[in-house]
Amino acid sequence: LFAPLRGFGKVWSSIGGLDLLGWATAEEVSYVTQWEVFPYWDGVGQIDSQVLTLPDGRVIQADSSWRTVQ
Repeated sequence: LFAPLRGFGKVWSSIGGLDLLGWATAEEVSYVTQWEVFPYWDGVGQIDSQVLTLPDGRVIQADSSWRTVQ
């Protein structure tokens, strides 16, 4: 079991992470991703669809919900 480090570790420890979230099951890793915002019209109003890439290459899209798109 691992305690988170770096940026998330600071937040984890300040919110009582061990009691609230528990231990991590693997060491923390960092990666570079691309976060893109695509505004579109849904018939009622403009929505910003946000897309990001995970370390394993999957693409996540978020607008009214989060889902894997690739």
